[in-house]
Amino acid sequence: MDPNIAELTVEDPAEAFEDLRDRNDLRMLLSHRQFMEEGFGSGSVSSGGGRVGGVGRSGKSGRGGKDVTSAKGKMGPPSDKPWLEKWRCELKIAGRQFQRLIEMLLLLRLDGSDVRVERAYRIQVKERLYRFNFVCPLSFFKDYSLSTIRAQEILAQLEKEERLAKLEETFQSVKEDYLRILAMVP
Repeated sequence: MDPNIAELTVEDPAEAFEDLRDRNDLRMLLSHRQFMEEGFGSGSVSSGGGRVGGVGRSGKSGRGGKDVTSAKGKMGPPSDKPWLEKWRCELKIAGRQFQRLIEMLLLLRLDGSDVRVERAYRIQVKERLYRFNFVCPLSFFKDYSLSTIRAQEILAQLEKEERLAKLEETFQSVKEDYLRILAMVP
């Protein structure tokens, strides 16, 4: 990557801007041959850089029904965290944004019939959501809006069962939004 490019964070972006950023970042990752091959195994990128295999809920490649999720790669789920951090730094993408992009790429290739893989995906996404909403100390959020801090304080006061229910509700909402975004990426 170009050393003259810097990571830039947009404070409280509009939804349309977030969608634009997500679509462009996803296209960039999908077309990055080395990243996709290391992440999902060989055959993960087309010569034109678009999606290959794993498209749709079945996770099938369209080439004789080969299951793309069986290819060995660092993307997981669960994802290889040191490998992800290396790529995040190299690509100069903010941490939370990069995690979201990885979750979208995983969802894109998720085999809905593989309970083990689907569970690993759900746990990976919920871990990020839980850490963001419940675990990080409030001082960590100095760059976040006051509404984020208040939401975190409120969630921390809920009983365990209520927190788990909210976490599941949030996961479903995030997954739905990811599917909406993925539908916009050609």
